[in-house]
Amino acid sequence: TTTLNRLEQEADRHRKATISRSLEENNKHFNEAREKLEKWANDMVFAAEKELKDTKQQINLFNRQSRLAPTMEEQHQLQEKIRELEKKKRRQRQQIFDIEDEIIEKRDGLIAALERRMTQRTAMEPLFTIRWTVV
Repeated sequence: TTTLNRLEQEADRHRKATISRSLEENNKHFNEAREKLEKWANDMVFAAEKELKDTKQQINLFNRQSRLAPTMEEQHQLQEKIRELEKKKRRQRQQIFDIEDEIIEKRDGLIAALERRMTQRTAMEPLFTIRWTVV
């Protein structure tokens, strides 16, 4: 029975080491996915905010030009451009909200995947035992 106990202890040690390696590997993949998500999120938000900032600058430029426009026709054309840019600005703001919603959705998916990994179950089943004698 001491040999059997030793075998069981060795199998238990091997099982724990295998589970530990699996958890470390899962953690590594999770961290990589999280870093990719954060980088993607930052890039998306930065690009959308830059577009919004550029549109605001264009609006300011056309407002200045409109104040200095010598004719009513030029002022009207500039006001039309401003109106279109204001619409664009509202769409861009909404786009930022949509991007933030998408980021939250992806982050929730990542968290759900992590929770699934944390609730992994393992089972051990002896397949066979070999006995031998030295003669």
